[in-house]
Amino acid sequence: MKAKWMDDPRIRTVSPEKLKVMILLMEQAKGKTPEEFLPILLKTSQSLEKAGMSFTPAETELIIDVIKEDMSPAEKQKLAFLQSLMKKH
Repeated sequence: MKAKWMDDPRIRTVSPEKLKVMILLMEQAKGKTPEEFLPILLKTSQSLEKAGMSFTPAETELIIDVIKEDMSPAEKQKLAFLQSLMKKH
């Protein structure tokens, strides 16, 4: 069964190589708390960089939007806080 996020219009601009990585990332992140998810995202981003690629800001936003769908309001707030900390560095 196709994941609901795969119908997001933003997915159309993602390269096939990065789409494969995003699918694996979404599978790994399912059911994780923000504290568990962010290290997975960072590790995945580092792996992409080693391969000469990176997630665009729009792709990162899509990933986070999808992951947030299954989070409680408190987890969403925590994720927003952690994102703001990451942007400062």
